[in-house]
Amino acid sequence: MTASAFSKASQSIFAALPIVAAAYGEKFGVKVIVGGQQAMTDGQTIVVPNVQGDRFGDALWGYLAHEAAHVRMTNFDDVRDAGTCSAFLGAMLNIFEDCRIEREMIKLYPGTARTLNAVAAYMVDQRHFETPTQDIHPARILEAYCLYFLRCKVVGQHVIEDTLVATTAVYEQVIPKGVQVRLAVLLGRAGQLKSTADALVLSREVLRMVEEEAQKEQKKPKEPDEPKPARNRAVGTSGTGGGNAGSNVLQQILNASADDHVQDKMDALRADLNSGADQTAPVVNVPTALEVMNDQASGQMLIGQVAAASSRIQSQLMGLVQASQRNGYVTGRHGRHLDTNRLHRLVSGDTRIFRRSAERKHPDTAVHLLVDMSSSMDKLMPSGEHVYEVARDAAMALALGLEKINGVNPAVTFFCKNSRQPVWSVVKHGQKVSRNAGRFSFSPDGGTPMTEAIWYSAFELSKTRERRKMVLVVTDGEPNNVGSCQHVVQLCQRSGIEMIGIGVGKGAKVAGLFASSIQIESVNDLKHTLFQLMSDALTGVAV
Repeated sequence: MTASAFSKASQSIFAALPIVAAAYGEKFGVKVIVGGQQAMTDGQTIVVPNVQGDRFGDALWGYLAHEAAHVRMTNFDDVRDAGTCSAFLGAMLNIFEDCRIEREMIKLYPGTARTLNAVAAYMVDQRHFETPTQDIHPARILEAYCLYFLRCKVVGQHVIEDTLVATTAVYEQVIPKGVQVRLAVLLGRAGQLKSTADALVLSREVLRMVEEEAQKEQKKPKEPDEPKPARNRAVGTSGTGGGNAGSNVLQQILNASADDHVQDKMDALRADLNSGADQTAPVVNVPTALEVMNDQASGQMLIGQVAAASSRIQSQLMGLVQASQRNGYVTGRHGRHLDTNRLHRLVSGDTRIFRRSAERKHPDTAVHLLVDMSSSMDKLMPSGEHVYEVARDAAMALALGLEKINGVNPAVTFFCKNSRQPVWSVVKHGQKVSRNAGRFSFSPDGGTPMTEAIWYSAFELSKTRERRKMVLVVTDGEPNNVGSCQHVVQLCQRSGIEMIGIGVGKGAKVAGLFASSIQIESVNDLKHTLFQLMSDALTGVAV
């Protein structure tokens, strides 16, 4: 997603943060939650605040890629153990591990190179990648050099080349020559790390090397003291200097407190994300649908129940679609049949008065049916059927009919219970309805989490190739949260998704939610209503 696309998030649901974050989570195999005011990762789930505007651009997606890499590839036990052993060891492990996981992420998903580079560019622009001066703690100088060298030379983030050059000049003035020579060899191995354990081993070798060099410096004969600028505690400890001055620098590195080390640069980005969060925005998640158990025996029984209706719907819809395709025509300067409605063109010298048939394109439509399965749908009808059974059968009959029509891609999802467990996948886009018929056997339960269901359907539609996208919502009540439901419906409608609400019974509040809605008094009218809606939609008649 580009910065320009991100800036249009308020106009397009496909560019909205929850949708793109869900796509990243699905792609990388991690759970992403959008909302709150605290960016964080607990080792299993990534939380990103609901930030607004284009301030972060691709850096936000780079942050998600980086954190996803940690969730997938980092052994957090090793990280915790290193931190308790030595602050220097923990800082070095963080530097090596960040380099390792980003390299691996780019190998798996080459597209993440762009967004991870965007994080580096953001860090430079916001001055989070600062150039150390000679008067700061030598531990931070050494670690900053390692950080910039690895990111630039090993990960390939050349946007920090200038920062590396400036840092190298300070590093070579402050850090003893023996450390520089040996550290160069160790850094050369960073590109071969395969695990957090490998990164920890290399970090321990860096620590051991500094300890050994400190001992060597202590054994060197003491050289005459030279005047040093009062402001600079590290001048005179350069690679060309020596003796006890170099030893002092290395002892400072080994004895450094937590505040003396380079801080995790992602902490700075997290703080920025937190400051940019919309404090009033609710937590918005694209839920992960649970799959209904596919009871084959029940599926065959249900197919038998709806077979006649499904066959009738299929033949009627297919006939309408084929007729609408044949009825297309164009006019031209040659042909056998005159278009009498175009004869007036001859007056102006326009000879395009001949009519010939033109085959229209297939419907090219993805349809997502959302069916309310809340407890209120368990009402018994005079016919002896329950409301949910009629809604379920109508959805199955329509889906079976639609999947046989070239250019139509149906899906069916039930929604019920609560915001923590709101959607249940019955048939996904691209799946065969008949093979999933056993999933239609479902019992109503709980409330009406319509908001979450619509976010889910929009996410699923974002993955379809069909140009036209539709959501049909069948419900007998009102959503758990009317305000948030209105927001996501409007966002979908502005994005070109055709949203149609079908209210079953007088208690259904759909007119105020959907620009296009139909109220039916009897659930028995549902099959006919669904059929008429799809007839109009697939033949080009406005709903």
